[in-house]
Amino acid sequence: MSKPIRLGPFKGMSNVNPSGNDINTPHIILNADVTKEGLLVKRPGYELWCALPRAHSLVADATMMLCADATQLYRIQSGVASPIGAVNTAGKLNYVRIENIVYFSGAACCGTYNLGTGVLGTWGLQVPDAPVLTETVGGLPPGRYTIAVTVESEGVQSGASEDAVIELSSTGGILLSGLPANCTIWLSEPGGSVLFRSSETSLLTTTPQSAEPLVSSYCHPALNFTSLCYANSRIYGSVGSTVYRTKPLQYQLFDGLWQVQAPSEVNLIAKSDGVLYLGCEDGTYLLFDGSEKKVFKKVGPASVAGSLQYCNGLGDLEDAMTQRTKTLNDVPIWLTIDGFVAGLPSGILANLSKSKVKVFPCTKFAASAFVFNNNVFKYLATFKRSEGSAVGFSDSATCEVVRDGKVI
Repeated sequence: MSKPIRLGPFKGMSNVNPSGNDINTPHIILNADVTKEGLLVKRPGYELWCALPRAHSLVADATMMLCADATQLYRIQSGVASPIGAVNTAGKLNYVRIENIVYFSGAACCGTYNLGTGVLGTWGLQVPDAPVLTETVGGLPPGRYTIAVTVESEGVQSGASEDAVIELSSTGGILLSGLPANCTIWLSEPGGSVLFRSSETSLLTTTPQSAEPLVSSYCHPALNFTSLCYANSRIYGSVGSTVYRTKPLQYQLFDGLWQVQAPSEVNLIAKSDGVLYLGCEDGTYLLFDGSEKKVFKKVGPASVAGSLQYCNGLGDLEDAMTQRTKTLNDVPIWLTIDGFVAGLPSGILANLSKSKVKVFPCTKFAASAFVFNNNVFKYLATFKRSEGSAVGFSDSATCEVVRDGKVI
């Protein structure tokens, strides 16, 4: 009769140290889940739910599920992937959903998808060229006038053109040429600096009768952002090491007067209440504090792209650091080179995995999910190197498990 094997409390998995004799902290767990009581249970099997070769960039919430392949964006319903439209999806896509509109972007594309109408659209309108101005007859008083042009389509306004300026030496009018279709003209008072909507188009003969000011000066449409975040009534996006943001509540207009230059390429942007984190290749930085003042300081190690999820049921993570007892929900969790961290509203990173998880050199990308299963919230992640092995934790032992079914 064999002796029973006694296990102590499960202490979590470690990919840093070999398992050795301590089976309570295994190096590899094959086909098992961990309950909230710390028990290991056999993982149930999986079956193919939706056949879509080379699919990537899966996103879902309670009412929608989207993904992409090399050339198309898809909406998935009841296990069936229906093409939405052609997009250049080279690399991972990022998504932000605001009400019924999904904003998406990647290294080679950006756009919008209307969940209600099923229409795939552009993310913002191109900024028109400045008009050509010619003096003519009319009722405008003498003075210096500033004029700009915007384009409107289905309730969306473009950024304003560069200013065009003309000086009227006597009462007259202004003739505009080179105008795009569906344009709106914005005109200043004589000698004024604020532009107002004009009821006239190609021929201006009277001063503005509207009190509506131009708010899209120096604005531009979305770029091919490699990370996205919705926070503080704005959408934030990054290209390389530069961070951009929209005007408040105007998600089609990116503010050309606001940019942040990070020390290295930005891999993710995470929000936690009023706090904003930039996960970069050389470290994690705090961009805003709780009052949305502009702060930029390093608060943690380098972050891995694709690992960000917003999680619930984390308990009182802040209590030990700030002496505040607070149940945290919608908390950003992601992978850094030192393990998994949570971005707290206090501007502090909490290391969740301590010294048990370490990212191997050359790890550039990850995939992650947050699920609620058997009354337990779980954050799941897999990550790989950009070179060499592309399986699991990227070490040879894990590769043998995944490929050969070898239990270690």
